[in-house]
Amino acid sequence: MNYQEKLPQEDEHIEYKEGLKNFPKEAWKTISAFENTDGGTLILGVKEYDKLRHKFQIVGVENPQQILDEFWSQNTNPQKINHSTITNNDITINEVNGAEIIEIKIHQASDQRKPIYLNNDINQSFIRNGSTDTKADKDSMKTLIRLSEDQLDTQVLRNYNLDDLDLKAVEDYKNELTARENYQMYKELDTVSFLKRIGVISKDYRDSGKEGITVGGLLFFGENNAILHTFPNFQLDYFDKSHPDQERWTTRISSIESNLNIYTFLNVLILTFTIRIQTLLNLMKKGKELILLDL
Repeated sequence: MNYQEKLPQEDEHIEYKEGLKNFPKEAWKTISAFENTDGGTLILGVKEYDKLRHKFQIVGVENPQQILDEFWSQNTNPQKINHSTITNNDITINEVNGAEIIEIKIHQASDQRKPIYLNNDINQSFIRNGSTDTKADKDSMKTLIRLSEDQLDTQVLRNYNLDDLDLKAVEDYKNELTARENYQMYKELDTVSFLKRIGVISKDYRDSGKEGITVGGLLFFGENNAILHTFPNFQLDYFDKSHPDQERWTTRISSIESNLNIYTFLNVLILTFTIRIQTLLNLMKKGKELILLDL
């Protein structure tokens, strides 16, 4: 943020606190809210001098290191906050016109960690609504708790990388998605960035902290051999038994025989159904034409 220019207004991602001598108690609500919502930046040393028009000015803090020592002593205390995404790299001390301010970048917590709450009380969970830290209501709490439940598809697999994915299937899916107006922002993303956005690549929050392919990503876009290495019983099959007079099926689609994942299997299935339906429609049309000719 460029502090030499006019300070931006508080919004869903920016919060100002004065914190002249101490770490503000109210700032913990902001940390909880940012982590439960979409992340944001907390800036200490900024005063709201006009509450009616929401005007702010930089006043600085007196002893930045003392304030940060106070912050760290509580940030690592599970009795104060059950989890924090903030690391040393997320905090900077900036000097603006002789005044020192503290900037703290706060990341959205992983779904498995939510809700982020204060004082060992889950009811002290906050979410960000615009520029306001709001205590999570009953419905919001249900959502946060539901997201926190362990889900196999978000688990990060070890020793898997892009070579284990069907990148053509990924590209096809990206093209299919960006054809929709609401997903135009994905067009400019490279392959890795796109896979991160849709959850195929994620950070292993539970263990190593390294990025990798998720279970859901592998099942949806993985090469079939790579899938079978972790899920040896993985098999998708479609049998066309629509002709009762025949003992065997007339058409079979197998994920193993055709090296398919969930996405490519569904695409082959859709194409098969489309062709079959079109064939039936053509036969019906010809039948009607024959009837008309007979008349």
